[in-house]
Amino acid sequence: MENMVKRYLLLPFILLLFITSTVALYAQNSYLTAFQQIASKYKLPQKYALLPWAINNMDTLHSSTYTAGCWALSAAAAVNYGLQIDNNYDERIISTIAAEAALHYLSELYKLYNGNDTKVINTYLKPLREQQGYANKIIAEINRLSQAGNAKLMGLTIPNYTQIVIQQQISIELLCSSLNLEKQQFFIYNQHIKPTATTLKSGWKVMLPQHIYSVYELSSKAMYEKAALEIVNLAAEVENNPTTTPKNTPEYIIYRVKSGDTLSHIAKRYGVTISQLKKWNNLVSVDRLSIGQKIKIYR
Repeated sequence: MENMVKRYLLLPFILLLFITSTVALYAQNSYLTAFQQIASKYKLPQKYALLPWAINNMDTLHSSTYTAGCWALSAAAAVNYGLQIDNNYDERIISTIAAEAALHYLSELYKLYNGNDTKVINTYLKPLREQQGYANKIIAEINRLSQAGNAKLMGLTIPNYTQIVIQQQISIELLCSSLNLEKQQFFIYNQHIKPTATTLKSGWKVMLPQHIYSVYELSSKAMYEKAALEIVNLAAEVENNPTTTPKNTPEYIIYRVKSGDTLSHIAKRYGVTISQLKKWNNLVSVDRLSIGQKIKIYR
Protein backbone atom coordinates (compact mmCIF):
# COMPACT_ATOMS: atom_id res chain seq x y z
CA MET A 1 0.00 0.00 0.00
CA GLU A 2 2.81 2.36 0.96
CA ASN A 3 4.54 1.75 -2.43
CA MET A 4 1.29 2.47 -4.28
CA VAL A 5 0.93 5.79 -2.44
CA LYS A 6 4.51 6.75 -3.31
CA ARG A 7 3.94 5.92 -7.00
CA TYR A 8 0.70 7.94 -6.94
CA LEU A 9 2.47 10.96 -5.42
CA LEU A 10 5.33 10.71 -7.90
CA LEU A 11 3.04 10.42 -10.94
CA PRO A 12 2.50 14.20 -11.45
CA PHE A 13 6.25 14.81 -11.30
CA ILE A 14 6.93 12.01 -13.80
CA LEU A 15 4.22 13.41 -16.08
CA LEU A 16 5.65 16.94 -15.77
CA LEU A 17 9.14 15.63 -16.59
CA PHE A 18 7.77 13.84 -19.67
CA ILE A 19 5.92 16.95 -20.87
CA THR A 20 8.95 19.20 -20.23
CA SER A 21 11.26 16.82 -22.10
CA THR A 22 8.82 16.55 -25.01
CA VAL A 23 8.41 20.33 -25.29
CA ALA A 24 12.19 20.82 -25.13
CA LEU A 25 12.71 18.28 -27.90
CA TYR A 26 9.90 19.90 -29.91
CA ALA A 27 11.47 23.34 -29.46
CA GLN A 28 14.91 22.14 -30.50
CA ASN A 29 13.52 21.16 -33.92
CA SER A 30 11.40 24.29 -34.46
CA TYR A 31 12.11 26.96 -37.03
CA LEU A 32 11.70 29.68 -34.41
CA THR A 33 14.32 28.15 -32.10
CA ALA A 34 16.76 27.81 -35.00
CA PHE A 35 16.18 31.44 -36.02
CA GLN A 36 16.57 32.65 -32.42
CA GLN A 37 19.90 30.84 -32.10
CA ILE A 38 21.18 32.55 -35.24
CA ALA A 39 19.95 35.93 -33.97
CA SER A 40 21.86 35.35 -30.72
CA LYS A 41 24.96 34.41 -32.68
CA TYR A 42 24.90 37.84 -34.35
CA LYS A 43 23.95 39.62 -31.08
CA LEU A 44 20.62 40.66 -32.53
CA PRO A 45 17.44 40.99 -30.40
CA GLN A 46 15.43 37.75 -30.40
CA LYS A 47 12.35 39.48 -31.79
CA TYR A 48 14.01 39.68 -35.23
CA ALA A 49 13.62 35.90 -35.47
CA LEU A 50 9.89 36.60 -35.88
CA LEU A 51 10.33 38.67 -39.05
CA PRO A 52 9.20 35.94 -41.53
CA TRP A 53 5.87 35.51 -39.70
CA ALA A 54 5.39 39.28 -39.42
CA ILE A 55 5.93 39.75 -43.17
CA ASN A 56 3.59 36.89 -44.00
CA ASN A 57 0.86 38.10 -41.62
CA MET A 58 1.03 41.69 -42.82
CA ASP A 59 1.02 41.04 -46.55
CA THR A 60 0.22 37.81 -48.40
CA LEU A 61 1.86 39.35 -51.46
CA HIS A 62 5.22 39.75 -49.74
CA SER A 63 7.10 38.08 -52.61
CA SER A 64 8.14 40.38 -55.42
CA THR A 65 10.34 40.50 -58.48
CA TYR A 66 13.23 41.48 -56.25
CA THR A 67 12.82 39.17 -53.25
CA ALA A 68 12.22 35.50 -52.50
CA GLY A 69 11.74 33.13 -49.59
CA CYS A 70 10.15 33.65 -46.18
CA TRP A 71 12.89 36.16 -45.27
CA ALA A 72 12.06 38.31 -48.33
CA LEU A 73 15.74 38.66 -49.19
CA SER A 74 16.77 40.52 -52.33
CA ALA A 75 19.09 38.52 -54.55
CA ALA A 76 21.82 41.11 -54.20
CA ALA A 77 21.71 40.98 -50.39
CA ALA A 78 21.54 37.17 -50.42
CA VAL A 79 24.61 36.81 -52.63
CA ASN A 80 26.43 39.48 -50.63
CA TYR A 81 25.91 37.37 -47.48
CA GLY A 82 27.01 34.07 -48.97
CA LEU A 83 23.92 32.49 -50.56
CA GLN A 84 24.05 30.88 -53.99
CA ILE A 85 21.54 31.89 -56.66
CA ASP A 86 21.30 30.54 -60.18
CA ASN A 87 18.64 30.51 -62.88
CA ASN A 88 17.55 27.10 -61.58
CA TYR A 89 18.69 27.31 -57.97
CA ASP A 90 17.92 29.72 -55.13
CA GLU A 91 19.08 29.22 -51.53
CA ARG A 92 16.73 31.99 -50.36
CA ILE A 93 13.99 29.33 -50.47
CA ILE A 94 15.79 27.21 -47.83
CA SER A 95 14.52 29.08 -44.79
CA THR A 96 17.17 27.89 -42.33
CA ILE A 97 20.03 28.75 -44.70
CA ALA A 98 18.43 32.05 -45.72
CA ALA A 99 18.05 32.90 -42.01
CA GLU A 100 21.83 32.93 -41.66
CA ALA A 101 22.20 35.55 -44.40
CA ALA A 102 19.12 37.56 -43.40
CA LEU A 103 19.97 37.83 -39.70
CA HIS A 104 23.60 38.61 -40.48
CA TYR A 105 22.45 41.45 -42.75
CA LEU A 106 19.95 42.65 -40.13
CA SER A 107 22.63 42.62 -37.43
CA GLU A 108 24.84 44.91 -39.51
CA LEU A 109 21.93 47.27 -40.14
CA TYR A 110 21.15 47.17 -36.41
CA LYS A 111 24.70 48.31 -35.62
CA LEU A 112 24.64 50.91 -38.42
CA TYR A 113 21.41 52.50 -37.15
CA ASN A 114 22.25 52.12 -33.42
CA GLY A 115 19.31 49.82 -32.77
CA ASN A 116 16.67 51.97 -34.49
CA ASP A 117 14.17 49.25 -35.49
CA THR A 118 12.30 51.44 -37.98
CA LYS A 119 15.43 52.30 -39.95
CA VAL A 120 16.66 48.70 -39.82
CA ILE A 121 13.42 47.19 -41.15
CA ASN A 122 12.85 50.01 -43.62
CA THR A 123 16.28 49.49 -45.19
CA TYR A 124 16.00 45.70 -45.12
CA LEU A 125 12.58 45.68 -46.81
CA LYS A 126 13.18 48.61 -49.16
CA PRO A 127 13.38 46.41 -52.31
CA LEU A 128 10.12 44.79 -51.20
CA ARG A 129 7.77 47.69 -50.65
CA GLU A 130 7.67 51.44 -51.17
CA GLN A 131 4.53 51.90 -49.03
CA GLN A 132 5.04 54.60 -46.42
CA GLY A 133 4.87 53.32 -42.88
CA TYR A 134 5.24 49.67 -43.92
CA ALA A 135 8.29 49.18 -41.68
CA ASN A 136 6.38 50.43 -38.63
CA LYS A 137 3.54 48.00 -39.36
CA ILE A 138 6.02 45.12 -39.56
CA ILE A 139 7.61 46.16 -36.25
CA ALA A 140 4.17 46.39 -34.63
CA GLU A 141 3.38 42.87 -35.87
CA ILE A 142 6.71 41.55 -34.55
CA ASN A 143 5.90 43.07 -31.14
CA ARG A 144 2.40 41.58 -31.24
CA LEU A 145 3.82 38.13 -31.98
CA SER A 146 6.36 38.51 -29.16
CA GLN A 147 3.63 39.36 -26.64
CA ALA A 148 1.20 36.71 -27.89
CA GLY A 149 3.60 33.88 -27.04
CA ASN A 150 5.33 31.43 -29.34
CA ALA A 151 3.50 28.15 -28.65
CA LYS A 152 2.03 27.92 -32.16
CA LEU A 153 5.27 28.98 -33.82
CA MET A 154 7.17 26.35 -31.83
CA GLY A 155 4.94 23.78 -33.52
CA LEU A 156 6.43 24.57 -36.93
CA THR A 157 9.19 21.98 -36.95
CA ILE A 158 12.07 21.66 -39.40
CA PRO A 159 11.76 18.55 -41.63
CA ASN A 160 14.18 15.80 -40.70
CA TYR A 161 16.28 16.10 -43.86
CA THR A 162 20.03 15.69 -44.24
CA GLN A 163 21.80 18.27 -46.34
CA ILE A 164 24.40 17.12 -48.85
CA VAL A 165 26.65 19.27 -51.01
CA ILE A 166 27.01 18.17 -54.62
CA GLN A 167 30.66 17.23 -55.19
CA GLN A 168 30.66 17.58 -58.97
CA GLN A 169 28.20 18.30 -61.74
CA ILE A 170 25.63 15.53 -62.06
CA SER A 171 22.33 15.13 -63.87
CA ILE A 172 19.21 14.98 -61.72
CA GLU A 173 18.17 11.88 -63.64
CA LEU A 174 21.38 10.06 -62.65
CA LEU A 175 21.13 11.13 -59.02
CA CYS A 176 17.50 10.01 -58.76
CA SER A 177 18.10 6.67 -60.46
CA SER A 178 21.14 6.01 -58.24
CA LEU A 179 19.12 6.74 -55.09
CA ASN A 180 15.96 4.98 -56.30
CA LEU A 181 14.16 8.28 -55.93
CA GLU A 182 11.38 9.60 -58.16
CA LYS A 183 12.05 13.00 -59.73
CA GLN A 184 8.78 14.36 -58.45
CA GLN A 185 9.78 13.48 -54.88
CA PHE A 186 13.22 15.00 -55.39
CA PHE A 187 11.68 18.37 -56.28
CA ILE A 188 9.28 18.16 -53.32
CA TYR A 189 12.28 17.74 -50.99
CA ASN A 190 14.20 20.50 -52.81
CA GLN A 191 11.89 23.37 -53.61
CA HIS A 192 14.87 25.70 -53.97
CA ILE A 193 15.67 23.87 -57.22
CA LYS A 194 13.38 24.70 -60.12
CA PRO A 195 11.56 21.77 -61.77
CA THR A 196 13.01 22.94 -65.10
CA ALA A 197 16.53 22.07 -63.90
CA THR A 198 18.17 19.00 -65.42
CA THR A 199 21.64 19.28 -63.87
CA LEU A 200 22.98 19.86 -60.37
CA LYS A 201 26.13 21.97 -60.17
CA SER A 202 29.08 21.42 -57.87
CA GLY A 203 28.51 23.17 -54.54
CA TRP A 204 24.72 23.11 -54.71
CA LYS A 205 22.94 21.96 -51.56
CA VAL A 206 20.45 19.10 -51.78
CA MET A 207 18.07 17.93 -49.06
CA LEU A 208 17.44 14.20 -48.57
CA PRO A 209 15.27 12.40 -46.01
CA GLN A 210 17.22 10.06 -43.76
CA HIS A 211 16.30 6.81 -45.51
CA ILE A 212 17.43 8.26 -48.88
CA TYR A 213 20.60 9.70 -47.34
CA SER A 214 21.56 6.21 -46.18
CA VAL A 215 21.39 5.06 -49.80
CA TYR A 216 23.44 8.11 -50.86
CA GLU A 217 26.22 7.21 -48.43
CA LEU A 218 26.49 3.74 -49.94
CA SER A 219 26.20 4.70 -53.61
CA SER A 220 27.75 8.19 -53.87
CA LYS A 221 31.19 7.01 -55.03
CA ALA A 222 29.83 4.97 -57.94
CA MET A 223 27.28 7.69 -58.72
CA TYR A 224 29.93 10.42 -59.07
CA GLU A 225 32.10 8.13 -61.19
CA LYS A 226 29.16 7.77 -63.59
CA ALA A 227 28.66 11.54 -63.48
CA ALA A 228 32.30 12.12 -64.46
CA LEU A 229 31.84 9.74 -67.37
CA GLU A 230 28.70 11.63 -68.39
CA ILE A 231 30.69 14.87 -68.54
CA VAL A 232 33.44 13.27 -70.65
CA ASN A 233 30.87 11.83 -73.07
CA LEU A 234 29.04 15.15 -73.29
CA ALA A 235 32.28 17.01 -73.99
CA ALA A 236 33.12 14.54 -76.76
CA GLU A 237 29.64 14.93 -78.23
CA VAL A 238 29.95 18.73 -78.25
CA GLU A 239 33.38 18.51 -79.87
CA ASN A 240 32.06 16.24 -82.62
CA ASN A 241 28.87 18.25 -83.09
CA PRO A 242 29.75 21.86 -82.27
CA THR A 243 26.73 24.02 -81.48
CA THR A 244 26.33 27.42 -80.00
CA THR A 245 24.72 27.21 -76.58
CA PRO A 246 23.73 30.37 -74.77
CA LYS A 247 25.51 30.90 -71.48
CA ASN A 248 23.52 31.47 -68.33
CA THR A 249 23.70 35.16 -67.57
CA PRO A 250 23.07 36.61 -64.11
CA GLU A 251 19.76 38.45 -63.69
CA TYR A 252 19.77 42.12 -62.84
CA ILE A 253 17.46 45.09 -62.52
CA ILE A 254 17.93 48.60 -63.85
CA TYR A 255 17.61 51.45 -61.37
CA ARG A 256 17.22 55.00 -62.66
CA VAL A 257 19.00 57.61 -60.55
CA LYS A 258 16.71 60.17 -58.92
CA SER A 259 17.42 63.57 -57.47
CA GLY A 260 19.43 63.26 -54.25
CA ASP A 261 20.55 59.66 -54.92
CA THR A 262 24.07 58.56 -54.05
CA LEU A 263 25.75 55.20 -54.56
CA SER A 264 25.72 54.77 -50.80
CA HIS A 265 21.92 55.23 -50.66
CA ILE A 266 21.35 52.86 -53.59
CA ALA A 267 23.69 50.23 -52.10
CA LYS A 268 21.90 50.29 -48.73
CA ARG A 269 18.51 50.22 -50.40
CA TYR A 270 19.22 47.06 -52.38
CA GLY A 271 21.52 45.31 -49.92
CA VAL A 272 24.70 45.54 -52.00
CA THR A 273 28.03 47.29 -51.58
CA ILE A 274 29.32 50.46 -53.23
CA SER A 275 32.23 48.44 -54.67
CA GLN A 276 29.78 46.06 -56.36
CA LEU A 277 27.82 48.93 -57.90
CA LYS A 278 31.03 50.50 -59.21
CA LYS A 279 32.20 47.19 -60.68
CA TRP A 280 28.84 46.31 -62.29
CA ASN A 281 28.50 49.77 -63.86
CA ASN A 282 32.15 50.61 -64.64
CA LEU A 283 32.00 53.66 -62.39
CA VAL A 284 35.24 55.42 -61.51
CA SER A 285 33.88 57.99 -59.06
CA VAL A 286 31.10 57.61 -56.51
CA ASP A 287 30.23 61.30 -56.83
CA ARG A 288 29.35 61.45 -60.51
CA LEU A 289 25.75 60.33 -60.80
CA SER A 290 23.27 62.11 -63.03
CA ILE A 291 19.47 62.09 -62.78
CA GLY A 292 18.04 59.39 -65.05
CA GLN A 293 21.32 57.46 -65.21
CA LYS A 294 20.79 53.70 -65.42
CA ILE A 295 22.42 51.60 -62.70
CA LYS A 296 22.63 47.81 -63.01
CA ILE A 297 21.93 45.89 -59.78
CA TYR A 298 22.45 42.15 -60.06
CA ARG A 299 19.88 39.90 -58.40
